[in-house]
Amino acid sequence: MPQQTYPGHCSRGYLLNSHNPSIVNISSIAGIKGIGSSIAYAASKGALNTMTLSMARNLGPIRVNAVCPGFIEGDWLKNGMGMEVDFKARCLVGDGVAEIQMFEQV
Repeated sequence: MPQQTYPGHCSRGYLLNSHNPSIVNISSIAGIKGIGSSIAYAASKGALNTMTLSMARNLGPIRVNAVCPGFIEGDWLKNGMGMEVDFKARCLVGDGVAEIQMFEQV
């Protein structure tokens, strides 16, 4: 029977030989809050967050994390998505202060 493979499986040996093995996935606030104009984007980022948690449980002692940035205030947000979305984004994330998320050890 063939051995199962998953993201990180092929690189596990190399990572374990490194001084500080870690994997960082780039996700989005859309995967946590379900916000944004694209359902597929939010769903795929939610799946990436779940995959990150599963990898952390299965690849220990390799550290696995996801970075989930929120909206970035600027012309693209105002012009592309409208002032209403810009205002909601500032209310959701805060005005000029980054929200810090602490995750439990798995």
